[in-house]
Amino acid sequence: MTVVVPSQKEVFLQLRKKRLEEEENKKFVIVVEGTSEPRAVEKALNEFQSQAMVMGRQLDNVLRKMPDISKLTVEIENLKKELSTATKEKKDAFKSA
Repeated sequence: MTVVVPSQKEVFLQLRKKRLEEEENKKFVIVVEGTSEPRAVEKALNEFQSQAMVMGRQLDNVLRKMPDISKLTVEIENLKKELSTATKEKKDAFKSA
């Protein structure tokens, strides 16, 4: 099984993108707090919800690309068993030779 790990550049770009989005959200919250109009608040909440949905989809995509830990655990156990049987066979081959 091949494990795909994001490169350092990809991780850096994802973190940078996240940081920029957080800064934009902070600016947005300041604007919402400064208004008392119900329509502006409703529009701001709607925008916030749509941004949260987009971020949720992006997070879901990132998590789907990550390897499943339980599958890796099972694969490690199988490889350990194969290694121990191969070691036993090797010892038996040396004893009989």
